[in-house]
Amino acid sequence: MKKSRWSIVSIVRLGIAIPIALLLIAYAWGLTRAHLELGGSEPNQRILGRALDDGQRAMEQACTGVVAVGRSVWLVGRRESDDDKARLRDAVNLDALLPAGSTPDTGEREVSQVSRLGDDGVFHTMAYVSGYACPLPSADKTSLLLLTGAHLPEGN
Repeated sequence: MKKSRWSIVSIVRLGIAIPIALLLIAYAWGLTRAHLELGGSEPNQRILGRALDDGQRAMEQACTGVVAVGRSVWLVGRRESDDDKARLRDAVNLDALLPAGSTPDTGEREVSQVSRLGDDGVFHTMAYVSGYACPLPSADKTSLLLLTGAHLPEGN
């Protein structure tokens, strides 16, 4: 009987080596794609509007940001309050709408501003509240909920 050029052992070795090599190549390709930013999807880079002033651009964006609800686009941002209330004079003070004693007295001077995108393409400040506020669209995406650090009044 003639000895085969390919023995069973070398076929088994080849059967093990090829899948391992393919796995290593796939892993290296995944790392290369991530490093070179190839493939995948990118967030929408379309500009929705512009900030009214430099203060809106400098706001912290922890749990805040731009939220689209219904036909409106809202920007909620947080920054240290300055004593200059001139830019907020036309905005609604949401602290005044809350029951007395419900706003936490943390000693922080942060203010969360709620701005709406106007027809002119500019975010106009509509309201503000002391402390942290996070925007959350309602389940049906028709209204915006603003989660704050306000406490429920006693007895509720």
